[in-house]
Amino acid sequence: MPDKPIDHRADPLCFLFHRYHQCHEGFDKSCYLVFDTETTGLPNDPDARVVELGVAMVTDPTPGWYERGEFQTFQSLVKPDVVTEAGLAIAKKISGITQAQLEHAPSPSEVWASLEAWLEDNTTETTYPKAFAWNAPFDVEMMVRTFYGGADVKTILGHATGGADHPLPSIPCVMRAFTALYKEHGMKRKNGSIRWFKLTHAADLVQLKWAGHAHRADADALMTLRLLVGMALDTLETRPARAFDPASGCMEYVS
Repeated sequence: MPDKPIDHRADPLCFLFHRYHQCHEGFDKSCYLVFDTETTGLPNDPDARVVELGVAMVTDPTPGWYERGEFQTFQSLVKPDVVTEAGLAIAKKISGITQAQLEHAPSPSEVWASLEAWLEDNTTETTYPKAFAWNAPFDVEMMVRTFYGGADVKTILGHATGGADHPLPSIPCVMRAFTALYKEHGMKRKNGSIRWFKLTHAADLVQLKWAGHAHRADADALMTLRLLVGMALDTLETRPARAFDPASGCMEYVS
């Protein structure tokens, strides 16, 4: 980390977290930013890294904002510092991202610099968004690991807040909010508890069509933004459920 304090609007991670600290009270409650990552594995794999980063943002959305194209997006592949054969296989299977694509991708520092520039171009002190993610704990962990080499988050945040003694904040998780709101449509465990919705299942439930391909960071970020704003504006409409299939663990819907 650099010796001098980081401008909270210049460093992306500080930007995403900063609104939770008392030193900043001016975030725009009608400005939403969602980020998403595609990776080479789960956090329990120490070699897993981000291979694609996507961001989607909307300011002061009203019904029809998506159809009118009133949003901004950022997307980049990432060439991680650690790449394994197993990780490459996972990235290709889940996201369709290949080793050849990653060989020509920008480095984490280059991607971070591009995101810094995008944030500066698309935000002001009066349009300071609140950040969200579909599976926030996962995405934050993988971003810190990839773009900061696993550095302590409190130390990073200390550069933006003037000290590292603040309670560690958390990015709101859209997956958990959606599951709570639509639990009657959720997949059930044997004990009756509700599983977290997958993003693809959530989109299908409320009949939203994909822009791009699911499991790519830009498409996932935009879909999460649409679900988030839809919940905020109460504009989502669910498919009529007809049966719960215990074998597949998911709800069937009338076409």
